[in-house]
Amino acid sequence: MKSISLRALCLFLVLYTPVKAGDCPAAEPGNDAKAEAETKAAPRIHAAAPIVIAPPRLHAPGAAVIEVRGECVPPAFDALPDVRSVGSNQGAGASSDSATGLAGISVFEQACHFPLMATARDGRQLVQDAAVIYEGMQVSVHQDGTFELDFMAEIPRTAVTLRLQLYVSTAESSPIATITIPPIVIEPDNKISRHDVGQAVHVVHRGYSNGLRRAIERGEIPRGARPTNWNTSETGILITRGGTARFGSKPEKGEYAIRPSE
Repeated sequence: MKSISLRALCLFLVLYTPVKAGDCPAAEPGNDAKAEAETKAAPRIHAAAPIVIAPPRLHAPGAAVIEVRGECVPPAFDALPDVRSVGSNQGAGASSDSATGLAGISVFEQACHFPLMATARDGRQLVQDAAVIYEGMQVSVHQDGTFELDFMAEIPRTAVTLRLQLYVSTAESSPIATITIPPIVIEPDNKISRHDVGQAVHVVHRGYSNGLRRAIERGEIPRGARPTNWNTSETGILITRGGTARFGSKPEKGEYAIRPSE
């Protein structure tokens, strides 16, 4: 019995002996580095800088109501695109009053097609050019950061909503500015004969881009007043376009076409 009690006492001492500092076994090689890497990889949350609401600056083009880091940003929908049917009594959209302060003009020599996918009775997929932007789409940029978009388009006998973006970059593909055009809603003309395939419209939009103004101030876009074609001029400034088209008046019944950047 004494032998059994002595063995139990020894086992108790082994199991419950407190571990002193320095008695812990050494960590396996690489464990500390792994723990440190996991700590650094953990996401850290920082407080976001608040947006300061301030009155617009007098020298900022357009009506600006939001100031971020001292820069006024005019609202995107301060001016909406002007859409007019070709041949209407309203007359074509007038361009800028003068070329004073014109920094450059970019002309797209190719047409832009927004295909509409359809299914034939036998199940074959049909591709139709439902919306077309004709050759000669033009983007004019002025020294104060304002720009003007002008193009002719043809749409089918249904409502079409175009969403376009313009990407301004240098010849080395270094981005300068991205311009998002407000939605261009083109309604069908009920006066057009039902036998006509579609209708032609003239679209003009004037806006302002902070990115363009900064690029002009940095000298990335020349301040020369003479018009230049950026795609072929020595300035090396390029403009590409991209966008989508929705056909139909209701989103839940609309069909979409995506036009990649070109």
